[in-house]
Amino acid sequence: MGAAMALAGSTTGMAIAIVPLELTANNLGGWTGLVIFLAIFVGFLCQPIARRMSNNQALAIGFVLIPLGFFILIAGVWLKMLALVLVGTCITSSASYGFTYLAALAEISARAPDDRARATAGLFVYAYFGFSLPVIASGALADLVGLLSAMIVFAAIQIAATAGIVMVWRRLPAQSAITLDAK
Repeated sequence: MGAAMALAGSTTGMAIAIVPLELTANNLGGWTGLVIFLAIFVGFLCQPIARRMSNNQALAIGFVLIPLGFFILIAGVWLKMLALVLVGTCITSSASYGFTYLAALAEISARAPDDRARATAGLFVYAYFGFSLPVIASGALADLVGLLSAMIVFAAIQIAATAGIVMVWRRLPAQSAITLDAK
């Protein structure tokens, strides 16, 4: 669960910190506020859908949407198409704050009912680790190779990390099938 939250956090961090730099470079800096708003808000709109799913279903959807949304976001930056940037941002937000966040939080709560506060705090350590360190590294890389190139490198690492997390996740013993709404 922690690795999934780190992955989701890193993608949201890229949408909030790195994408606005590219928008500004393309004379679209006036759209930065909307991108940041969408990067956070759209995920909350998806939470009612995620609540009707099992944790595993919601997490699986998050694993698909995180790289898909970022791919669309990169395509928008590359092609200088604001609509794709906005759609990609919405998809990554739904994956991060909608499906992945809710599934991970519910699963951690179910697995540690007697120590929820500590388990939840641990989960957020992963989320903030993902939200900060990969974004800082991408910013440093962007100084060397450019923003778009740094985003592409991030996407490649993101896809590899997603594949690795999914392989480990699928090998774990059967996990909770309880719906998120039941908690």
